[in-house]
Amino acid sequence: MLKENIKELELHNMVPYLDKYGGEGHTIVILDDASMPDVYVNAEVPFTKHNDTSKNHCRTMCRIARELLHSVRIVALNYFSDSENSINWIIDHKDEIDVVNCSFSSPLEGDFLRLKGLGIPLVCSTGNDGMSVSIPARLSYTIGVSAWLADYSYIPAYANYGEQVDCIGSTAVNVYIPFNGNIVPINGTSAVAPLVSSMIILYNQDRKIKLSDVQAKELIHKNCIDVLEAGFDIKSGYGIFRLPELECEKMKLEFTIGSTEVLVDGIPQQLLTAPIIKDKTTLIPLRFVSESMRAKVDYTTVNGKVNKVFIELGGEEIEL
Repeated sequence: MLKENIKELELHNMVPYLDKYGGEGHTIVILDDASMPDVYVNAEVPFTKHNDTSKNHCRTMCRIARELLHSVRIVALNYFSDSENSINWIIDHKDEIDVVNCSFSSPLEGDFLRLKGLGIPLVCSTGNDGMSVSIPARLSYTIGVSAWLADYSYIPAYANYGEQVDCIGSTAVNVYIPFNGNIVPINGTSAVAPLVSSMIILYNQDRKIKLSDVQAKELIHKNCIDVLEAGFDIKSGYGIFRLPELECEKMKLEFTIGSTEVLVDGIPQQLLTAPIIKDKTTLIPLRFVSESMRAKVDYTTVNGKVNKVFIELGGEEIEL
């Protein structure tokens, strides 16, 4: 992650997630224009119509997605020149997709009605002309995201507004430009959509789930910080979207001495060995506790007996 983005990522509580995850095994679709993604982004391009050198928007959105998620699968679809094949590809691959990113305005609601029943979160920028929210962000079944300038703590005048705004996010996400080696900020509500899309994928990866469109909306609405009015308002939606704490950081384990049942966040699970008290010291199953925190546990043996135990978490290893 670029150091220039740390402030924005901390605002959204993304840093703890990015220390652990990079989107491995998850897929974001960038539905956009005909510009070809940079080679370093390693995006899949199912159709050959990504050949317009006069355009740059899809390329830029792919750069943001790769900056935020170093290992996510990115699929770039040229909606503006090939909307039929693009929509069909999403429908045919719906089970593979975590989120569809739409950083644009379009009058063609019919295309998005075809995606409505798939259950995939459609994260859409609200628009940059300072007027009402544009389609597809205006549609009730999409997630409308607007912009927040973190350096100045205000919503820019260009950000579209209305009842359809679900949240705001930091604009000015910095990306690497390969042909000159520069790092530049990308502004506008367009840049916020891949930010929020990446947050949904990080949440999915941590919880080992795949949120539906309805669940993603609920997640956002319940995890926002008010910046204007309490609750909802037409400019900031429910506020700045922040990821909740990592699952392992808030996990509650409840053991009972002598019992092989343990409560994990209130849900009963079974242990292979019950906790005991020995010499006035409480002993609990180390492997279970470690793996509940997503740590990797390994060991070595000598003459068939365990002589060393290794616990690895977050790049750190403990040897016992």
